Amino acid sequence: MTRFPYDAVDEVAVVPGRAPWVRLRIMLRPSVTEHRGPYELPCRDRHGRPFAAALERLVRESGMARRAHRARRPAAVTVEPVRSLPLRERHSPVRLAFFALLTANLFASLVLLVLGHPVRAVGVWASVAAWAVVIPVAPLLGFALAGIRDPWTRGIRVEARYVDRDVAYTSSGPWPEFIYEFIGPDGVRREHALRPSGRFTKPRPTRILWFVPDNETSHTLGDPFTSLFITVMTGGVILFLGGIALFLMPGLLIGVLG
Repeated sequence: MTRFPYDAVDEVAVVPGRAPWVRLRIMLRPSVTEHRGPYELPCRDRHGRPFAAALERLVRESGMARRAHRARRPAAVTVEPVRSLPLRERHSPVRLAFFALLTANLFASLVLLVLGHPVRAVGVWASVAAWAVVIPVAPLLGFALAGIRDPWTRGIRVEARYVDRDVAYTSSGPWPEFIYEFIGPDGVRREHALRPSGRFTKPRPTRILWFVPDNETSHTLGDPFTSLFITVMTGGVILFLGGIALFLMPGLLIGVLG
């Protein structure tokens, strides 16, 4: 266990790791100790980033208070390794589902071998390939449905005016990005960044956008149709491969037991 006061902290950073984990990195001030660090603590992204932001704010406030009141005794932060976490905290839902799938297939293949069906025992493992596609793709269906529901059911049409041009760095290299400005129903001026389909596309002077007040997001008129296309394609893949996977496992096992 490492324990030090807030005013001993010099830098706080969140280092990305393998999702959903990050490393919380803390550096101490040189005048506090010869070993400045870094001190690192693995934690989940949704916990680490808010904690780092709160710690950085406390460090800043502690530094201001230290300059004003030298005698003030700051609070302390304790960093210690995580000894035991629940299974759902150590692994993502996709990984847990995949582990459950492997366990079920192993059980089914052993039962089929005992019952004298070696071909079926091997066949159930073909379902792993189908489920390996279905399980990661399934969450995309939820995002695509939200992309349809939000603009069309809760969105408000607003007119946006082209104001600036920026550059976005993508996997394909630098790409133009058009900045449009609009005023929401609450009177607040907002910006919408639009990435064109081609590098040399010229921006329109004005565009009609969907603005969703609930989550303060903006979408082009074509975004819901893009989400609809993704929904149809994703749903088709899930139904097709899911049907094949269910036929193989538990279908082959049920066919023998039935």
